[in-house]
Amino acid sequence: METVFDSDELPVSERTEAWVAATTASLVPNRFTFPDRTTFGARLQAMPLGAAQLCALSYAALYSRRTPALIRQSDPEHYQVGLIRSGRQDIDQARRRSLVGAGDLVLYDSSRPFDAVVPTSRPRSESLLLQFPKNRLPLSERQIARLLAVPIPGRHGIGRLLADFLGTLAAEEPT
Repeated sequence: METVFDSDELPVSERTEAWVAATTASLVPNRFTFPDRTTFGARLQAMPLGAAQLCALSYAALYSRRTPALIRQSDPEHYQVGLIRSGRQDIDQARRRSLVGAGDLVLYDSSRPFDAVVPTSRPRSESLLLQFPKNRLPLSERQIARLLAVPIPGRHGIGRLLADFLGTLAAEEPT
């Protein structure tokens, strides 16, 4: 994976603004609030996979919001599958709010507003995020809507297969 952003390489005063720019360029635009800008730290690594992309993220406490205005400005029409590797996240999308913990997966839709909160309980939370075009998933919007912001256990069944697959991909060395 290629490192796209590492806050340790920047002065403290530039870290949050640079994080916003890096995530906007690599993922989708969001509005962020940081509980403590002076201790914020994050890292973003990315691996292109054809039309898809896998990102490994590590970040301190933050609040992220994808607003209708941001969606109108830029919507790549992607689904994102997140695997929480450490920490937890409170996710709110499609009138559904869930707490997603380590080992769980969660599905987002870039075309719908969402809120995500990473609490201050850990120095940094870690996740993997697979982002891919909606037209690559042969399910209707209605079928997908029922799955948005629903924790999917990543320790057994199909969730484990996907979690193991994402972890294996993230560990691959570039050739």
